[in-house]
Amino acid sequence: MQTNLKTLSRQYANGLLTKDDYRQARADLIDQAQDNDYTEPQTTIPLDDTESGSSEPTEPPSSANQRVDTSSGDDRKCRQKNQLLMSLIVLLAVALGYLAWS
Repeated sequence: MQTNLKTLSRQYANGLLTKDDYRQARADLIDQAQDNDYTEPQTTIPLDDTESGSSEPTEPPSSANQRVDTSSGDDRKCRQKNQLLMSLIVLLAVALGYLAWS
């Protein structure tokens, strides 16, 4: 759209379009761009209400935001389990190294 507006501006500046024609074509381009704009507004949804401390009920996400990733809680639990498992493996390796050394 920006290039079309630039083209219109150049045509108007060069005298190829009258003022009324330029305004009408510009309005048509803007209307067309707005009609073809299918983007949805972005919203932020808190992961956990207990962390924020608010006891107010939150509004459910709109149908446009159905692609909310609900696996973030599962990912967090999985990362915590992996960290615990790695800590246990390191502790076991240290214990085996100590037993082998003594």
